[in-house]
Amino acid sequence: MAQPKLTLTRLSKIEIPTCPIDEQRMLVARVDAIRRKIHGTEEVLLSKVNDLQNLKASILNAAFKRRAIRK
Repeated sequence: MAQPKLTLTRLSKIEIPTCPIDEQRMLVARVDAIRRKIHGTEEVLLSKVNDLQNLKASILNAAFKRRAIRK
């Protein structure tokens, strides 16, 4: 299988379409907003996981205390 050489002259002829700078800025702003929302959601979820771990520890602690009292 023959592959054509990619010379600098051939590469310089390749057109790469771009959107206007205003549209690029709008897209970056939207991506940043989504990233902030994801980060905020991640913080909430991590807090909930921590709360659930504390609740589990509390429930287990209470269960073992009751068991020790009954004996």
